[in-house]
Amino acid sequence: MTTQRLLLIVLFVILGTTSAFGQRRGQMRPRSSGSIERRLELTVLGGYQFGGHLDGFDGEYSLNDSESLTAIGNFTLRPGFQFEFMYNRQATQEQFRPFVSGIKQTLWDATVQYFQFGGLGYVDAGAAEPFAVATLGWTDYGPNDPSVSGETKFSSTFGLGTKIFPSNRVGVRLEGRLMMTFMETALGLGCGTGGCSGGFYGWGVLQGALSGGVSVGF
Repeated sequence: MTTQRLLLIVLFVILGTTSAFGQRRGQMRPRSSGSIERRLELTVLGGYQFGGHLDGFDGEYSLNDSESLTAIGNFTLRPGFQFEFMYNRQATQEQFRPFVSGIKQTLWDATVQYFQFGGLGYVDAGAAEPFAVATLGWTDYGPNDPSVSGETKFSSTFGLGTKIFPSNRVGVRLEGRLMMTFMETALGLGCGTGGCSGGFYGWGVLQGALSGGVSVGF
């Protein structure tokens, strides 16, 4: 199954779940307008992480698809918006496929870790809270081979999902997230007769993750 199809499946599941729980607004957990019931949320997610390809001079490097573990902390700044810290860890294998032979080979085991900070915006739909999240941070790549050095690179993520809280304190979180680690980045600024403009661009390694788990609110 391709990455695009997996992302479509998780989005359909998220939208369907949000719609079903949204119809029960007021039956399970009524809210007063503008109230903040949970200042802090702690979440643990288990998921499946895929993607991670990079073309080199002599072939394609890739990470094996595998399970991942994510820990998230959300702090409510105002109704509808939260600050988010995310830690994600994937144990995987690095593979290499030469352009000449096309025969894929396993190089070594590796651990990929994301450290991210950002913002999460959500819609109060009763028990369900559909959300979008965007973060910035860094990725730590650590080969489990003492002869190979690791790397730390700038990265960002974007995710869509829903949080379902049938009670005020315990709920579940479902999400799909894209994660980009930038291998090369640049910031440009140019000025002319029409004014000045700037831009940020880069290329790197793109991964996706489908995750679900338990949230506890305080």
